[in-house]
Amino acid sequence: MNTVPQRQRVIQLYRQILKLAKNWKAKEEPNTITERQQIIAEAQRTFREHKQETDPLIIGKLIYKAEQRIVQAEHYGIPHARPEYLPPDTAYSVRTKTQNFQKMSRKRKTERDGPIHKLMEKLVEKCRENSEFAEELSTNVFNSEIVTSHNIRYQFQTNVIKKFLAALEKDDVPVPDSMFDRLGVLLGLKDGEFVEKLYLDEKGDKVVAKFSESVNQLSMGTTGLSVWQASCDLANLFRLIPSNQFSRVIELGSGCGVSGIAIAKMKNCGVVLTDYDENVLNLLKENAEKNGLIGDGEENSKVRCLDWCSFDLTEWKEPADLVIAADVVYDSALLSSLCNVLRLLLRHSKAAIVACTLRNEGSISCFEHHLKFSNLEVVEKFEYEYGEYRLETTENSDGFYAHPSHFPFFSTIQTPTIFFNVQAKK
Repeated sequence: MNTVPQRQRVIQLYRQILKLAKNWKAKEEPNTITERQQIIAEAQRTFREHKQETDPLIIGKLIYKAEQRIVQAEHYGIPHARPEYLPPDTAYSVRTKTQNFQKMSRKRKTERDGPIHKLMEKLVEKCRENSEFAEELSTNVFNSEIVTSHNIRYQFQTNVIKKFLAALEKDDVPVPDSMFDRLGVLLGLKDGEFVEKLYLDEKGDKVVAKFSESVNQLSMGTTGLSVWQASCDLANLFRLIPSNQFSRVIELGSGCGVSGIAIAKMKNCGVVLTDYDENVLNLLKENAEKNGLIGDGEENSKVRCLDWCSFDLTEWKEPADLVIAADVVYDSALLSSLCNVLRLLLRHSKAAIVACTLRNEGSISCFEHHLKFSNLEVVEKFEYEYGEYRLETTENSDGFYAHPSHFPFFSTIQTPTIFFNVQAKK
């Protein structure tokens, strides 16, 4: 993929920030105007301070920092710079007038309650009980052919091994040399612009689906080149849904294609993967080909450009039983267009399942408002977090259903995914 020249990218970022400020809605409505002004003022000040900069390396770092801030603002509703370190058991709110962050305790479970931490504890316990288990773990996991033959992010592998080694050494459990050897190899490697994500079957010895993604959350002016939490959780949800309920699926805002491709592979159904950005569509085609969904005579699945703002159902002509979408409600300016597309597609599809990571409650409420305005009905709504679905409590149920994910997503910000089952009102 061609990279945009730095000068052109800087101009694009400035315009993107001004557009962000124009459409900005604060978490607390009275602060909207103030935060819009603060976003513009910070952008003008920062660009003015660095307008004489000519070093490509420094400019590249400034571009990367700006892209990070845009992702933070669009997906988490935070317009100001965050602290460098966020403890996993805390969250931060911000005082709009002073732009200072205020630490607050989380009411949700901490990282120690999560399935990854519990798994780590179980593995350390097994290593303590059986000295040979650590060697088997090193051979079958950290040094397995599946891991070493794919471009899995080196930094991620390094962090996992370091954390596991620290846990073993803390309990005085002997560490196999092969584990140190793998760590040494990883420390000498550097991640490229794109890496791979793999998702395995229940036994963990077969790749169900694999995806290329950008190492940066915002790349080439879009967030669609990286994998996001809701797409992983949506793919995992379909492990519970019988295959006979649909034969073809349309995915809106596919991005890397995790949800749509994984569902097509697991359920042996067709899928129409859609997005709008040219770079995203190119990556989407690459991932669809990599998973055997398009090319070599395959006709039931395809990749198509779909612009929510100019969608014409009469020209669409792609039959499907189900519509899906993940992490598509963060931009309130596009929610009206999104809901209009859902309304039109649901004339010929049974339902739409939309997965949203709960980063900004305001954007979720705005989405629900637009659904009602579009004459669409939420027939079911539930959450998924730490391997548990939170359903409505009944006399025969406590409202929780455990179902560990086979499509894990790792993030320093712990937040649930909300699912909407949307149908047209009758």
